This record gives sequence, C-alpha cells and structure tokens, in this order.
Amino acid sequence: MNKHKLFRGMTAAVLAAALAFGSPALPETITGLSGLVFDAEAASSDFTIDKSGTITGYKGKGGKVTIPSKINGITVKKIGDRAFEYSQITEVSIPNTVTKIGEYAFSSSKITKVTMTDSVKNIGTACFMGCNDLKSIKLSNSITKIEPYSFVWCFALESLIIPKGVNEIGIYAFQHSGIKKINIPEGVKELYYYTFNDTPLTEITIPDSVKEIGSYCFQECLKLKKVTLGKNLEVIASDAFQDCISLETIHIPAKVKSIGSVRSWGIAGRESVSVNLSNGLIALKKITVDKNNKYFKTIDGILFSKDGKELIHIPLAINKNSYTIPNSVTILRENIYNNVSVAESLNSIKAYEEGKEYDIDEERFKRTKIKKITIPGTVDYVSSSAFWCSGIETVIIEDGVTSIDPDAFDGCRLLKKVSIPDSVKFIGRSAFSFCVGLTSITLPDDLIMISSSAFTGCKNLKTITIPKNIKSVDKGAFNYCDNLKIKYKGKTYTPEAFAKLSICN
Repeated sequence: MNKHKLFRGMTAAVLAAALAFGSPALPETITGLSGLVFDAEAASSDFTIDKSGTITGYKGKGGKVTIPSKINGITVKKIGDRAFEYSQITEVSIPNTVTKIGEYAFSSSKITKVTMTDSVKNIGTACFMGCNDLKSIKLSNSITKIEPYSFVWCFALESLIIPKGVNEIGIYAFQHSGIKKINIPEGVKELYYYTFNDTPLTEITIPDSVKEIGSYCFQECLKLKKVTLGKNLEVIASDAFQDCISLETIHIPAKVKSIGSVRSWGIAGRESVSVNLSNGLIALKKITVDKNNKYFKTIDGILFSKDGKELIHIPLAINKNSYTIPNSVTILRENIYNNVSVAESLNSIKAYEEGKEYDIDEERFKRTKIKKITIPGTVDYVSSSAFWCSGIETVIIEDGVTSIDPDAFDGCRLLKKVSIPDSVKFIGRSAFSFCVGLTSITLPDDLIMISSSAFTGCKNLKTITIPKNIKSVDKGAFNYCDNLKIKYKGKTYTPEAFAKLSICN
C-alpha cells in the first residue's frame, strides 16, 4: 500500500472510531487528502436541551452550525424560543427531526444562511427578526403561515420563495426588510397592515385569493412602480399604498367595494365616514377601474363613485393646470387631493446628496399639478383635509356649499385667492390655518360660526370683516395673524382685542 492510500485509510478509520463514541469534538469542517470538505455536526456540549427534545440554548462559538439530530441521546424535535438569539452563528442546517422553530429563535443573530427540511411545520413569531445579515433561507414546504414580525429588519434578504401551502402572512412580517422580489402564493386571503412596509419592492402581484389589503401594507415602498391587484380583491384599506412615491398608475378590479376608511372630525354636530386612496402618491398620474365594478368609476383618470356623486381621489401628478369638479358631485371625500404625506425619507435622501437643507413643503407644493380648483354648488361641504398641504393657488367655491370643514385648506401656503359664497354657514377648525399666501378674504354675510384656529398662522392676512350676524367665533381663530386688522360692526380690532368680545368663546 502506498503512503497516500495509507493516510486516506487512517483518516477514515479515525473518523469511524470517533463517531463510535457518540459526540466527537471535531472542527467545523474536515478536509481529507483528496480535497473533499465534510460539514461536521456541532458538538452536543454546544447546546442545552430539555427532556422533550427542545433546544433551549446555544453555547458554541458560532460560525457554520449543523444541528445534530440527537443530543445526549435525546432526539431534537424543536428549536426553542430565543434558543439562538444574539448568537454568532452564520449558517445553520436544521435536521429532519425538527418539526417546530420557536419564537425569536434566531432573532438578532449573525446568521446569513438557513437550511431546513420539510419536517418543519411551524416557525414562530419574530423567528428571524433583526437578522441584518440574513441573505438566504429555504423555507419548509410544510409551513402554512408566515408568522408576524418573522423577517423584520432582515436588510440583506432581497428575495424569498414562499411555499405554495402558505395561506397566511402575518402583520409586519417583512417590514424594513431588503425584499425586492417576493411571491405571494395563491391561497393567501388577506394581507395585513404593515406587512411590506418600507421595503425596496419594485413590483408586486397580488393573487386572486386575496380579498383585503390592510392599512399601510405597502407604506413607504419608495421604489414600487407596478402593482397588479387580484380579480377577487374587495377591500383596499386606508393608506395601503401611502408614500409609494414611484407608483404612476393603479387599476381597481371589478370586485373592489371599499377603498380606505377614515372618520371625519365632523362639524356642527355632523359626522361622516370618509375614505382616501392614499397619501403621498406623488407620481400617480392615472387611476383606472374595471368596467364591471359596481362601486367605482374613473373619469379622465380621476376616481369617483359609480353614480358620479362622490369625488374620491384626484391623482397628484395628473396633467391638469385647473380642474372644475363636475356638477354631478355632491360629496367630496376626505383627502381627495392632499400632498401632506410625501415621504420625508425622500427629502432626507436628497438633502444628504445635495449637502443642504431640504424644504419639505416646497417638495410637496411642486408636486401639485392643479393650481386652480372650482367646487360646484351641488357639493354640500368641502370635506376635512380635502386639499391639505397642497399647492393650490386659487379656489372658487360656488353658491350652494354650506360649510368648509376642518383642515380643508390647512397648510396651503401658496393659496392666494378664495371665493366663499353666501351659502357657507360654517368655517371649521384650522380650515385655512397657515395659508401664508392669503392677504385678504371676504366672509359671507350669513356666516354663523368660525371655529378654532380657522385662520391661525395666516401671517400676511391684513384685513377681514366679520359678518354682523355671526353667532360664534373661537378665541383662537386668528392666532399668529400678526398683521391682521379685524373689522366688526364698524370698529377695528387686533386679534387679541377681538378675542375678548362676547361672540368669542
């Protein structure tokens, strides 16, 4: 026998003898003279295990770890809660005896790769949360649910194949992860809130089995350009796509019956349930609706109720300089055209790149295409936050409108001209607050009430005449109107002096 063969035979004999004694203290890998590399199981002494076969802790040095199927003669059946939390393991291979992985089992560890067999049926809540270096994971085909918080802060995880048998994806499952590409299997019925919040997804296809998309599900997916909604979708919850600043078009399928849900603050005892498509869709140019949808329709890319009586959403990037709302409209939904939620992270990125302060308001305003809006008299009231923080410059409200609701034009810093008809009886809380472009405004003779902070911060407003028959003006209606002179029943007051009159409460 030559020396080469003799040495190879000795190596094999040493391995066989060591394995015969149960728990060898071997290096992580062994390289034979032939150049082959063998993964070695971690030593039993690296783990703590209870009588039920649950690994309760890990004491090893980390690196690549192959978990043995037996430890101290006990079959490994489960990886317990927090067993490898904060550990230094970089790769792990899970034996086919394991059927369950507990909550936070690998959270905040240094793991980069996970291999498991189809014996695993359950993976616990937040199992891989905070695994910043996790790049690759093969999920068991036996699991039916992605638990809540499973991959939160897994920044290096760019893609994932979800097994076909999964029918539920939990809340926050992929929030703040690096997911760019993912499949949602047919069988999932609902996408919960914040599921994909703040991920770099570029496109997503929602399967036909999904009936509801929860609030903020895709919030701050800044690179999301294409969304394909399933044909059986019924509900798009409020702000499901908030701050998806790259999304240019969206198609509403035939079965969608609810888009968002927000309750307004109400005015003069009136409450209304209202909706918005999503704030911060600064690139949205067009909305389309399946012709068979019974609840919604679009006209020139603008979203209406099917009967045309409710204006629901005006895309921010629609190519119009001015817009006259059709006379068929009787209700304006909340937030129909506001720019308040443009992602501040985008502004921060630009500020960093340009090395200078970045004006968030300026960014919002320049995204607003429509500068002049005409609201017909068929509309009962201008809804809460309808044009909040938009770049509207001119507003014409026609006779028939009875109130301007809270925050309707709040923060519209470019607003210079407002025409308010005699039919308006109420001006709501903060309706025109911080409209710094306003220098004058004419109030209707039959106005009954001006609510708190209605004109707060209108620092360039110089004169305003209060109708003589008004019933109530809130004391703080004109706070921080430094240059304002208020005329009432033939006398002129400063805001401070006017606030002391009996009509102010």
